[in-house]
Amino acid sequence: MEVEHWLPAHEISVVTAISVREVMSAFDAVRRTESATLTFWRHHEDEMPNYEQGLDLIIGVSRGCYMATAADGDGDWLELIGDPCATGEVELVVGGQSAGHPRRQLVTEEDAMAVAVEFTTTGELNFASRQWVHC
Repeated sequence: MEVEHWLPAHEISVVTAISVREVMSAFDAVRRTESATLTFWRHHEDEMPNYEQGLDLIIGVSRGCYMATAADGDGDWLELIGDPCATGEVELVVGGQSAGHPRRQLVTEEDAMAVAVEFTTTGELNFASRQWVHC
Protein backbone atom coordinates (compact mmCIF):
# COMPACT_ATOMS: atom_id res chain seq x y z
CA MET A 1 0.00 0.00 0.00
CA GLU A 2 1.31 3.44 -0.82
CA VAL A 3 0.04 6.93 -0.32
CA GLU A 4 1.16 9.89 -2.31
CA HIS A 5 0.23 13.41 -1.42
CA TRP A 6 0.80 16.43 -3.58
CA LEU A 7 1.49 19.68 -1.86
CA PRO A 8 0.95 23.08 -3.51
CA ALA A 9 4.41 23.25 -5.06
CA HIS A 10 3.80 19.73 -6.46
CA GLU A 11 6.24 18.21 -4.02
CA ILE A 12 5.45 14.51 -3.96
CA SER A 13 5.83 12.49 -0.84
CA VAL A 14 5.43 8.71 -1.09
CA VAL A 15 5.08 6.37 1.88
CA THR A 16 4.90 2.59 1.54
CA ALA A 17 3.13 0.20 3.89
CA ILE A 18 1.19 3.07 5.36
CA SER A 19 -0.24 2.94 8.86
CA VAL A 20 -3.32 4.62 10.30
CA ARG A 21 -1.02 7.11 12.04
CA GLU A 22 0.55 8.02 8.69
CA VAL A 23 -2.93 8.52 7.19
CA MET A 24 -3.72 10.96 10.00
CA SER A 25 -0.40 12.71 9.44
CA ALA A 26 -1.12 13.09 5.70
CA PHE A 27 -4.54 14.59 6.52
CA ASP A 28 -2.85 16.99 8.96
CA ALA A 29 -0.46 18.10 6.19
CA VAL A 30 -3.14 18.71 3.56
CA ARG A 31 -5.52 20.41 5.98
CA ARG A 32 -3.25 23.46 5.95
CA THR A 33 -3.07 23.80 2.16
CA GLU A 34 -5.23 25.59 -0.39
CA SER A 35 -5.45 22.45 -2.51
CA ALA A 36 -3.96 18.96 -2.26
CA THR A 37 -4.52 15.41 -3.39
CA LEU A 38 -4.01 12.20 -1.43
CA THR A 39 -3.70 9.17 -3.70
CA PHE A 40 -3.78 5.67 -2.27
CA TRP A 41 -3.09 2.64 -4.44
CA ARG A 42 -2.48 -1.03 -4.14
CA HIS A 43 0.13 -2.74 -6.24
CA HIS A 44 2.87 -5.30 -6.01
CA GLU A 45 6.19 -4.00 -4.73
CA ASP A 46 7.94 -4.61 -8.05
CA GLU A 47 5.45 -2.82 -10.30
CA MET A 48 4.22 0.70 -10.81
CA PRO A 49 0.62 1.59 -9.97
CA ASN A 50 -1.79 1.18 -12.86
CA TYR A 51 -5.00 3.19 -12.54
CA GLU A 52 -6.68 0.94 -15.12
CA GLN A 53 -6.16 -2.24 -13.09
CA GLY A 54 -6.08 -2.01 -9.31
CA LEU A 55 -8.14 -0.49 -6.66
CA ASP A 56 -7.25 3.13 -6.05
CA LEU A 57 -8.57 5.86 -3.77
CA ILE A 58 -8.10 9.56 -4.40
CA ILE A 59 -8.98 12.16 -1.77
CA GLY A 60 -9.10 15.74 -3.03
CA VAL A 61 -8.89 18.63 -0.60
CA SER A 62 -9.65 22.22 -1.52
CA ARG A 63 -10.50 25.20 0.65
CA GLY A 64 -11.56 22.93 3.51
CA CYS A 65 -13.74 20.73 1.28
CA TYR A 66 -13.10 17.02 0.71
CA MET A 67 -13.93 14.74 -2.23
CA ALA A 68 -13.32 10.99 -2.59
CA THR A 69 -13.02 9.07 -5.86
CA ALA A 70 -12.22 5.36 -6.12
CA ALA A 71 -11.54 2.79 -8.81
CA ASP A 72 -13.36 -0.47 -8.13
CA GLY A 73 -10.74 -2.80 -9.59
CA ASP A 74 -12.83 -3.45 -12.72
CA GLY A 75 -11.92 -0.18 -14.42
CA ASP A 76 -14.95 1.73 -13.12
CA TRP A 77 -14.63 4.94 -11.10
CA LEU A 78 -16.99 5.93 -8.30
CA GLU A 79 -17.56 9.15 -6.36
CA LEU A 80 -18.46 9.20 -2.68
CA ILE A 81 -21.63 11.21 -2.12
CA GLY A 82 -21.85 13.48 0.91
CA ASP A 83 -25.35 14.95 0.68
CA PRO A 84 -27.42 13.37 -2.11
CA CYS A 85 -29.95 16.25 -1.91
CA ALA A 86 -27.35 19.01 -2.37
CA THR A 87 -27.61 20.93 -5.62
CA GLY A 88 -25.37 23.26 -7.55
CA GLU A 89 -21.63 23.58 -7.58
CA VAL A 90 -18.92 25.05 -5.40
CA GLU A 91 -15.74 26.61 -6.82
CA LEU A 92 -12.70 24.57 -5.75
CA VAL A 93 -9.05 24.32 -6.72
CA VAL A 94 -8.46 20.87 -8.20
CA GLY A 95 -5.17 19.97 -9.84
CA GLY A 96 -4.02 23.56 -9.46
CA GLN A 97 -7.00 24.94 -11.41
CA SER A 98 -10.19 26.52 -10.15
CA ALA A 99 -13.30 24.63 -11.28
CA GLY A 100 -16.88 23.98 -10.28
CA HIS A 101 -17.50 20.78 -8.35
CA PRO A 102 -20.93 19.27 -7.56
CA ARG A 103 -21.96 20.00 -3.96
CA ARG A 104 -23.38 16.51 -3.50
CA GLN A 105 -19.88 15.07 -3.98
CA LEU A 106 -18.41 17.02 -1.06
CA VAL A 107 -17.84 14.87 2.01
CA THR A 108 -16.79 15.67 5.54
CA GLU A 109 -13.17 15.36 6.58
CA GLU A 110 -14.27 12.54 8.88
CA ASP A 111 -15.84 10.59 5.97
CA ALA A 112 -12.77 11.15 3.78
CA MET A 113 -10.49 10.01 6.59
CA ALA A 114 -12.71 6.99 7.31
CA VAL A 115 -12.50 5.69 3.72
CA ALA A 116 -8.73 6.33 3.69
CA VAL A 117 -8.30 4.36 6.93
CA GLU A 118 -10.59 1.59 5.64
CA PHE A 119 -8.55 1.31 2.44
CA THR A 120 -5.15 1.37 4.13
CA THR A 121 -6.08 -1.13 6.84
CA THR A 122 -8.02 -3.63 4.70
CA GLY A 123 -6.75 -2.96 1.18
CA GLU A 124 -10.39 -2.81 0.10
CA LEU A 125 -13.34 -0.42 0.02
CA ASN A 126 -16.80 -1.62 0.94
CA PHE A 127 -18.78 0.27 -1.70
CA ALA A 128 -22.07 -0.96 -0.19
CA SER A 129 -21.36 0.59 3.22
CA ARG A 130 -21.38 4.19 1.97
CA GLN A 131 -23.06 6.06 -0.82
CA TRP A 132 -20.76 5.60 -3.83
CA VAL A 133 -22.03 6.33 -7.36
CA HIS A 134 -20.44 5.66 -10.73
CA CYS A 135 -18.86 8.69 -12.39
